Amino acid sequence: MSKPSVGIIGAGFSGMIAAIQVRTQLGITPKVFDYLPDVGGTWLANQYSGCACDIPSGLYNFSFALNPEWSTTYSPQPEIYDYMRSVARQHKMYDYTLFNTEVLSVNWLEESKHYCGIGPLRIPHIPEEFKSFTGTTIHTAVWNPSMDFKDKIVAVIGNGASAVQAIPCLQTKAKHLYSYQRSATWVAPRYQYKYPGFIKLLFRWFPILLRLQRYVLFLIHEATFPLFKNSRSLLARFVRWWFKVDMRLRLARRGRTDLVPVLTPDYAVGCKRIARSENYLEALASPNVTVKMGKITKVQGQTIYHEDGSETHADVLVLASGFEVKGCLGNLKVHGRNGVELNSLWSKNDYPSTFKTVAIHNFPNFFLLLGPNSGLGHNSVLLMIEIQVKYTLDAIKYMIKNKLKALEPKLEHQNAFSQRMVKDMQGTTWLNGGCTSYYKANGAVFALWPSSVISFWMELGFNKKHFVQHV
Repeated sequence: MSKPSVGIIGAGFSGMIAAIQVRTQLGITPKVFDYLPDVGGTWLANQYSGCACDIPSGLYNFSFALNPEWSTTYSPQPEIYDYMRSVARQHKMYDYTLFNTEVLSVNWLEESKHYCGIGPLRIPHIPEEFKSFTGTTIHTAVWNPSMDFKDKIVAVIGNGASAVQAIPCLQTKAKHLYSYQRSATWVAPRYQYKYPGFIKLLFRWFPILLRLQRYVLFLIHEATFPLFKNSRSLLARFVRWWFKVDMRLRLARRGRTDLVPVLTPDYAVGCKRIARSENYLEALASPNVTVKMGKITKVQGQTIYHEDGSETHADVLVLASGFEVKGCLGNLKVHGRNGVELNSLWSKNDYPSTFKTVAIHNFPNFFLLLGPNSGLGHNSVLLMIEIQVKYTLDAIKYMIKNKLKALEPKLEHQNAFSQRMVKDMQGTTWLNGGCTSYYKANGAVFALWPSSVISFWMELGFNKKHFVQHV
């Protein structure tokens, strides 16, 4: 067959890696679609105060475009966004990307070939009870940078990554801030520091140092996986003790030991995503902040009613309530063989089944990036994306070489893979850590890979025997 046309949905990290590699490795210029006005995905959509990466800068970049110019060890959103735009310009992505264009439907035709990259966690989760709030409401994923919080009473809902980053910034502006949390979260120091000019100079002159830094950071993070594999391990017990001591000391320095029992979780470290911040606990300990732990019973007008009987009038409601984990396809309708629609198929099952996290039976030539079972709790997801893209390219190369019209995984191999994912997740901290988190749904964890990045790399080797081949 001649080289196929390739369509990629999304211009975040997933879509960019796929587009650039398809162009450089296959010599095919893809067509990229994104509903946003620029590349960036999550890093364009999320512009709330304090937005930053919780993975070290040296590990959070493309392996083919390492960046010697990061200003700090954990990069802020503007720098990550600028970096992505720079790489996109370097690889001429603006020439073949349609922005402000939302793909609503993809339909399989026997003569068509569809390849797409879709990132997770892009549909903001807005709890129903907060839709009745009559003051100003803003979600951290749909931020208005011009919003003025000065002299306002601000209520922040949630204590996940976006809340942990936003609260320290909002606290310095608001007249009073109320932090509403269902349960406490484990907070670790971020060890944020600026890269000295001479270090950046060395990175520019000796790129091998950038590569070495990346490998070291990878190995350090990979070594933490046993913490998530078994919450009763010696490492897990030590980390829990260390986190407790650190959190107690940080609150004690602010004279707020009364917050220690309130802000110390009763579940295993890693059950929810670990928050990394050097100023979140300090912000919660400030005089103009009140922590409200427990359930909100109702919202009426601009008043928030809490289960402890208190009522709070708020001018601004900040929803740091995360994303729809099941919504990685967003509004996109993907129709495979015989008109089967993917979201409907997954909603009927307790587990969204895929093969090797990338391909799906009955959906020929459809490749999903960062879909079910490919997220991480201990390392950089960019590593996972690059592994998935390589697997996808190997499949396309095989199709071109053997003049195939389509590939789709065999159902028996897909079922066996999904069953193994469920089995391998048993006993992990994510499933049995004693918390409620976005990782879990219907009693199962399908957002994460249940093992190490190295095991993922070993798993995703293309094998023609796993696929039905259509000539």
